[in-house]
Amino acid sequence: MFRQYLNKFLRLPISLALKIIISIILLMMILLIGLFIINTQKYEQMAIRNAAIHADGIADVVKAGLRRSMRLDPRDDTNALIEEIQKHSHISSISIYDKIGNPSFTGKRLAPPGPLLKNHQLCIMCHAQEQPLAYAPLEERYKVLDAPDGSRMIRIVTPIANEPGCSTISCHVAQKNNSFLGIVEMTVTLDNIEGNISLLVKDNAEYVLFSLIVIVIILSAITYWLVDSPIKGMIETTRRIALGDYDARLSLIQNDELGELAHAINRMASEVGNQHDELRKQRGSYQSLFEGVPCLITVQDRNYRLIQYNQSFAERFEARPGDYCYRAYKGRDCKCEECPVEKTFADGKPHTTEEVGYYRDGSQAHWIVNTAPIYDDKGEVVAAMEMCLDITRRKRLEVELKASEKKYCAIFNNIPNAVLVLAVENMQIIDCNQTAQTLYGYTKGELIRRSAFELAAPDEFDTNRKAMESAQSLKQTKHLTKEGESFWASTSITTAEFDDLPVLLMVVTDISERIRSEEQLVQASKMATLGEMATGVAHELNQPLATLQIAANIFKRKLKKNAPIERETLENMSAKISNNVGRATKIINHMREFGRKANIETEQVELNEVICRAFDFFSRQLQLHDIDVIWELDDNLPPIQADSNRMEQVFINLLLNARDAILEKCAHKDCGPHDRRITLRTRFTLRHVFAEVIDTGIGIPKHIVPRLFEPFFTTKEVGKGTGLGLSISYGIVTDYGGSIHASSSVLEGSRFVISLPKSKA
Repeated sequence: MFRQYLNKFLRLPISLALKIIISIILLMMILLIGLFIINTQKYEQMAIRNAAIHADGIADVVKAGLRRSMRLDPRDDTNALIEEIQKHSHISSISIYDKIGNPSFTGKRLAPPGPLLKNHQLCIMCHAQEQPLAYAPLEERYKVLDAPDGSRMIRIVTPIANEPGCSTISCHVAQKNNSFLGIVEMTVTLDNIEGNISLLVKDNAEYVLFSLIVIVIILSAITYWLVDSPIKGMIETTRRIALGDYDARLSLIQNDELGELAHAINRMASEVGNQHDELRKQRGSYQSLFEGVPCLITVQDRNYRLIQYNQSFAERFEARPGDYCYRAYKGRDCKCEECPVEKTFADGKPHTTEEVGYYRDGSQAHWIVNTAPIYDDKGEVVAAMEMCLDITRRKRLEVELKASEKKYCAIFNNIPNAVLVLAVENMQIIDCNQTAQTLYGYTKGELIRRSAFELAAPDEFDTNRKAMESAQSLKQTKHLTKEGESFWASTSITTAEFDDLPVLLMVVTDISERIRSEEQLVQASKMATLGEMATGVAHELNQPLATLQIAANIFKRKLKKNAPIERETLENMSAKISNNVGRATKIINHMREFGRKANIETEQVELNEVICRAFDFFSRQLQLHDIDVIWELDDNLPPIQADSNRMEQVFINLLLNARDAILEKCAHKDCGPHDRRITLRTRFTLRHVFAEVIDTGIGIPKHIVPRLFEPFFTTKEVGKGTGLGLSISYGIVTDYGGSIHASSSVLEGSRFVISLPKSKA
C-alpha cells in the first residue's frame, strides 16, 4: 500500500525540488508531532510523580505529629492535626488505619465500616505477593484516580513504622514485634498540574507550528538555491550540447553531488566535442594513414586488378590503377598458383601466406601477406585488401643465425674440455660435445639420456651426486671411461637454459696429467727434505752403530784372551744390540715410508699421530740446534679425511721453516731458551680441526705474507731453499677441503694455522 502511494507521488508532474520539500515537510511534521506527544507525556508523568512526592512529604509531617500527640493527648491532638492539614485546598482527604485495617482517624469523609480486607485497594499495594512487602517504594504506593466530577486525584499510602519509642508499656507494647503500626492514606487533587499541562500543550503546539512554517520557508529557499536552480541549468546545458553546442558549460560552485554532476556534464561536453573533432580529423587522416603506413597495401577486385594502393606500394613498384597484382608484385603474366586473394574471395575469410617477389630496383624481397575481405551494403565480398609486411631483413637474420649456430656448434664440439648438458630433474645427459665423447669413450648416442651419476667412480658416486644436485663444482674427483678405466677430473657446474628449459652445464677437465706432475713435484720435495735431513739421520744411526761397535769390541777382547763371557754381560750386550738394531730399523722404515709416493686416496687420519711422526722424524735436527718443542695437543681431536703421508710432509715443511727462522734470528743476536721455541697445538670446533705451528723466529714482513704460498717464492738465500715447501703444503691442504693461513711480526716469530674439515664417516 505504501509503495503504491509512493509511486503515485513520484509520478506527480511537479519539480524534484517540490517533491523533496513535501517529503521533508511530512517527515518533519511526523517527527515534531511525535516529539510533542512524547514531551507532553513525559511532563505529565513527572508532574504526577512530583505531586506524589509532595503528598508523601505531608504524610511524613503527619507521622511526626502523631509521635508527638501520642505522648500527650492522642485522640484530640491527632484530630486537630488532620483538620489543620485538610485546610489546604489541594488535599481532598486524609485517614489513618491501624495494623489490621481499622480506621483510627479520618478527616472530611467517614471511615468505612469494619476493617479493611487484604484485597482492598489500600492494602493490595503491599499484599499483592505471597510475602507482603515490609516497605514498598514510592512508585508502588500511589495511584491516579478519577473523581466523580471528572477531575483526577492521587491517592498515596504511607506506612507508619514501629519505632523503638513506640513499643513502651503505655503504648504499643503488645505490637513490639511488628515492623509497622499502621498506614496514612491521603488523596490529593491534580487540578493545578492539569492546568500546567494544558498551558504546556498550547505552548508546544504553537512552537511546533512556528517551527514547521520556518522550516518550510528556509527549506524552500535552500532547495531552490541548491537543487532546483542547478537542475534547470543542467537541463538547459544538456539541451544545448544535444543540439551541437559543445562549448556550452555549466557554472556551478557547489562542492557536492550536484557539483560533481555539473562537472561531469562539462567534462562530457568537452570529451564529446573533442571526440567529434577527433572523428572529423580521423575522416581526413584515414587516407593519410593509408598512404603512410610502412607496409604495402592494395585493394583488388575479383579480377585481381588494383583498385587502390598506398604510397609505400607506389614507391616500390611501377604500377597504375587497373594493373594486375601478380604483374606488379612478381612480373608474372598470370595469377599465382597459390593466391591468398583468391581464397579470400572464395570463402570470405582472411588468409596469410609468405611470398617472394621483386621491387622496382630488381632487389628480391620477402613478405608476409595478409588478406581481408571488403563487403558492400548487401554483405557481399566486392574487393579484397592485401597487406604485405616486408620481412627481408628477418630472412637475412635467419640465414645469419643458422651460420652463427653452425659456428658455435663447431666451437662447442671443439672445446678442449668435455661439456655435458644435464636435465635438472634427473641429471640425464641431454647433449654433449665431441671432447666428452673422446674423454669417456662413448658415442654421442650412448651418452644421451645416460645419467651423469654413472660417469663417476663408485667410491666417488655420493660426492658427485651431491655436487650435481646442489650445482657445486668439484676440484678433484674420479670418473670412469667406457672401458672402466679411471681418471682424475675437475668438474664445474653452472645453471643455464637449453631450448627454453633450465639445465645444468657441467664442464669436465681431465687433470690426471696435472695430478701426476704434482705428485712428481711433491716427491722431489720429499727427496730434497730427506737430503736436507741427512746429517740428522746419520747422527741418529751413529748411536745404535756405536753401541754395536762397543759390543763387538767386548766380544773380540774376550775371544782374544780366550776368556769366558759372563752370562750377565752376554744378556746385557744382547739386549742393547737388539734395541739399537730396532731403533735403526725404525729410522730406516720411517725414511722409506716418507720417501714413498703418496696415495691420492683418502682415509680417516688422526692428526695428532701425524704431527708426532713428523716430529720423531725431525726431532734430532731440533735437538742439535737446542730448539725446544712445546706440546699443546687436544687428546679428544676427531679424525680428518686425508692421506697421512702427505699430511706428514706438510708438518715437516712447517717444522723446517720454523727451524730456519729461529736459526736466522739467532745468527744475528744472542738467543736464550725463550728465543728457541716451537709450539705445536691442535684444537677443534663443531665442523673443523685446527693445527698450529708457532715459532719464535725472525718473523715475516707484512708485505711478503700474501705471497708465501706462491710456487718458487722464497725469502732464503740462493741455494738454501726452492720455494716449493709452502706451495706444496698449500696444495695438499686445499686438496682435502682445508685452508692454511700465516700471520707474523718481525723479530717476534710466525704462526701457521691449518684448518681441515672433520671426517663425516
